[in-house]
Amino acid sequence: MYKTHDCAQVTETLLGKEVTVCGWVNSFRTHGSIVFVDIRDRSGIVQVVFDGNSDKFDNLNSLRNEFVVRIVGKVRSRAEGMANSKMKTGQIEITADELKILSECIPYPFDINDIENVDETLRLKYRYLDLRRPYMYSNIYYRHKIIKAMRDFLDDREFLEIETPCITKSTPEGARDYLLPSRQFPGEFFALPQSPQLFKQMLMIAGMEKYFQLARCFRDEDLRSDRQPEFTQLDMEMSFVESEDIMKIAEEMVAYMAQKVFDIKIKTPFKRMSYYDAMNYYGSDKPDLRYGLKFKEINAVFETIDFNVINSVLKTGGVVKGFKVIPDRKLSRKDFDNFTKKAKFYGCPGMFYYQKLEGDFKTSIKKFLTEEIISKLEEKFELQNGELVIFLAGENEKINPLLGKLREYFAGEFSIVRTKPYELDKMTAENLEFLWVVDFPLFEKTADEGVKSSHHPFTSPLDNIDNVKKNPLSAMADAYDLVLNGYEIAGGSIRIHDSKIQKEIFNLLGISEQEAEERFSFFLNALKYGTPPHGGIAFGIERVMMGIFNNGNIRELIAFPKNTQGRCLLTDAPSNVDAEQLKELKLKLTDNL
Repeated sequence: MYKTHDCAQVTETLLGKEVTVCGWVNSFRTHGSIVFVDIRDRSGIVQVVFDGNSDKFDNLNSLRNEFVVRIVGKVRSRAEGMANSKMKTGQIEITADELKILSECIPYPFDINDIENVDETLRLKYRYLDLRRPYMYSNIYYRHKIIKAMRDFLDDREFLEIETPCITKSTPEGARDYLLPSRQFPGEFFALPQSPQLFKQMLMIAGMEKYFQLARCFRDEDLRSDRQPEFTQLDMEMSFVESEDIMKIAEEMVAYMAQKVFDIKIKTPFKRMSYYDAMNYYGSDKPDLRYGLKFKEINAVFETIDFNVINSVLKTGGVVKGFKVIPDRKLSRKDFDNFTKKAKFYGCPGMFYYQKLEGDFKTSIKKFLTEEIISKLEEKFELQNGELVIFLAGENEKINPLLGKLREYFAGEFSIVRTKPYELDKMTAENLEFLWVVDFPLFEKTADEGVKSSHHPFTSPLDNIDNVKKNPLSAMADAYDLVLNGYEIAGGSIRIHDSKIQKEIFNLLGISEQEAEERFSFFLNALKYGTPPHGGIAFGIERVMMGIFNNGNIRELIAFPKNTQGRCLLTDAPSNVDAEQLKELKLKLTDNL
């Protein structure tokens, strides 16, 4: 055996015993003739003590950080006053008898113990080194534990784990497909799946009744902090269920996972909110309810104002809306200038503010405010000294998402909500605010006055199909999203199980019978062979972790992610291929597009 114990296993229970450990040199320091070396493996760090005068360690002087070593020695207590209570192995040390260097390390491109000062580009290029950091290892470790807990829960409830294809037919699911040219069938293409949507529905038609899968999903879309071109979701589908059944088992699985992995007891059932209320009061379909800052409509406050910007909005049926926020500091003119710049960055045509002060106030529209308006505004928001109101004027549907962005910004700016990752060993149920968002619109209006699916075209409407056809933009979907701390961690719906209704939905979407047959004939045919009522939900594994960890960067939660441009800096992909490969695929590159 290379080793008898992991580094973190060497504790006071092994005092006086000989152990063999292997790992990387994390650091070393010399005190006279004594050399202290910290050895790190994935379990943790243990301190090793060498007698620098001993002829047993002729290779000690060549030791450097990140060398891989094997050490044999005896465990002893640390000297009085030298214990380290922050380390699991902090009460002991190993007195070395043997040192073997297993592998050397060339000069490191960055210091893994000072990662805050290292550019992410460098970290992604040397990801295998970046992953040596305890923080990154912790992320990978908990990802494994979360997935295992979910698997165990579903297995106990007789779900079958079934794999679905990773090369399939291109079907519309909301984003661009990644296409794969076929060598055997020149001019034809496979697609990487955006989700296993149609396959899991066909598994219900096949009678599997309870399915799940850790599915790799691929979407060719613009990236941001919570998106990657490939990601993992825990996919679930059930037959003979309604939305309440699916939400209940999803809650039970989340509660089981939190208890098993983090020893946290989560209250169920989770809160619920309609899509309309989420947008109207929080400006987001995934509101973070760890803090308030709920919107209020204040048209009546400004009905007598002599200010054309607000007057014109009110006359054309618009609204004035805002929220109260309590600053964590005295605000300067520079602060207010920065707030205005941030609002412009978010696309706000104009942001107004009012701050109540002792016997005074600050506002961006001072000359338009009468004593009556001031009194109404302060009463509406129950303003105390120092408190601030942020408000916008415009069409309700347009200003809601803008106010939502400002709400998130001010919650972070004034430290109302924690913006740094949580320390997982101090995690509590109070850190986790779950919410079901329900009653989504079935369709959204397109630029050419048509409609498109809000979720996907296989979502069942809540109303009967005749009413949906009469007024599609008023129809609601039998769909539900699960939100955690402002992240959408899961989404699902009851599916259409009647082929006639499915065709009607395609027709409303402008998908002709011919196009539907070309793109979905395999699925439409399957629907005719006795389809049970069914539905499901999919959890984005990375999104779950972002919500639990309070980590706003999805790249920290994936072993080998792409950067913000969608490039893998480690392997330099995507890359050119040689002419012979293109010839085999019957492809020719051209600039004339």
